[in-house]
Amino acid sequence: MLLPAGAVAVAVVPVCSGTSSAATQPQLYADLPRLPFPLELLALCMLRTITRRGHAGNLDAQAPNPLTVMASFATFFKHNTHKELLKYLRTQYHIVAELPIMEAADTDPQRQVPVEVLQHVAAGVELALRQRLGSELSPEQQEWERKARSLLQQPEVEQRLLSLQRPLQACCSDLQGIINAALQRAQQPSSAEGQVAQGSDARWVAVTGFEPSGLLEAARQVLPPEMCSQLKDELHVTLWHAEDPALGSDQELQECLLAAVGSEVTFEVTHVDFVPQGIAAAKVQLTSAPETVLAKLSGRYLHITLVIGPSGQAKDAKLLDLAVTQQSGGAQRCALPEPLPLVGQVLLVQE
Repeated sequence: MLLPAGAVAVAVVPVCSGTSSAATQPQLYADLPRLPFPLELLALCMLRTITRRGHAGNLDAQAPNPLTVMASFATFFKHNTHKELLKYLRTQYHIVAELPIMEAADTDPQRQVPVEVLQHVAAGVELALRQRLGSELSPEQQEWERKARSLLQQPEVEQRLLSLQRPLQACCSDLQGIINAALQRAQQPSSAEGQVAQGSDARWVAVTGFEPSGLLEAARQVLPPEMCSQLKDELHVTLWHAEDPALGSDQELQECLLAAVGSEVTFEVTHVDFVPQGIAAAKVQLTSAPETVLAKLSGRYLHITLVIGPSGQAKDAKLLDLAVTQQSGGAQRCALPEPLPLVGQVLLVQE
């Protein structure tokens, strides 16, 4: 829609380079969902929020709860790694560019952000997941906000965080380069790399971005211990794949799914299927999706691949349904005590 007018949509993703706490202190992230940024970046954004004045949206030092708001903003990106976020954005924007705004230094004792600060920032994200942001803060939110301000405004903490940010002039220069590149691509509308992914570019369409903790816990209850240690971090439900012999050439299904990219889909996990020392998958039933999608995928073995054996491939999971039916290879199907409802988003992948 934008290209005929000589315009393109550009997504600029702020990133943190260097060695962050995500690499050196993974225990800080143990109770958090997957996030596309380290805690240092969120801490820096929080600090800058409470040091500014006269913000147009009133999210500044004068606001009663700016840090709680920032923690809530962080939850909008839950269940997405940096790589997963970029994949999704590439289905929505003509150009996706990464802009380094800071360089973490968690291996440098002189610049390392104190662990107490990072722990409290993580606690704020956890709190935002448990309690929705209302017109008034709960007592727990008030106490978190008070302590967060106190920690971030300590001179040493403020100095260390600010030392991690790149100079504004360098960020502006990089941003100008991104804009210049976008303008050049806008003058070449036929170039595939300057367009949002179209049907011919799609490799597969999946549901992702759902909360995995309940599913992983259910899987651990039925899978052998050696398979539990192999559970995948990245989970999704494949709805369509270009190489699927039955549906890969189904143009109607493909167009319907492409139109649904970014929309919400609900589904239930009903069983966990697995071959001991091999592959495991969760059997899925869609409960809400476009009518054409529901009709086309009715009777198909929709699943979430949970474990890929040492000599297996992800695509082997689609054979589990037949293996269970034929009782071959020791395949087993374990019903969950009750269906596990999940909510995700439709994602298009071009790889």
